[in-house]
Amino acid sequence: MNQKELKKIFYKWISSIFGTLLFGFIFSFIFYLVYDSHSKPFDIGTLIFLIGLGFFLLMGLLNLLGLLFSPNSIRRDLSQKKKIITQLKIEDKKLTRKANSSIISGYSIYFNDNEFLTTYEVSKNTFEKVNIGDEIYLECSKFGKWIIDIRWNSESIENRSYVK
Repeated sequence: MNQKELKKIFYKWISSIFGTLLFGFIFSFIFYLVYDSHSKPFDIGTLIFLIGLGFFLLMGLLNLLGLLFSPNSIRRDLSQKKKIITQLKIEDKKLTRKANSSIISGYSIYFNDNEFLTTYEVSKNTFEKVNIGDEIYLECSKFGKWIIDIRWNSESIENRSYVK
């Protein structure tokens, strides 16, 4: 990997950590607002809400710990500077809809069985261009599987909001 690619995966890693921390702060603030014991008595509804909130905070903490201390973390990618270049075949395309709604919330493409990437969310424009059976060129880091480049017919289809 060159320096530009190393910087790209490092910034994706930082973005993942920032997103996880933001998620934790938002849910902690909600916890603070709901668990204001001075204003209302503690009831079963509050307990159920706090258990659910605690579950989400625990999942966020585990995600953060995985990002920081995983054996397949960014450290190995940055030190060994190895990347994987492969071609994936599109097996399916699906629209993602909001629950009980006809509003489309995303466009996903699904790939053949591989160890690198099974699904990828793309823009509406890319979703309309690609077809089932098309080949996708993928470059990713060897250990953390951070996407460096993803192309269809030499056109970048990278989703900037897809962090990893």
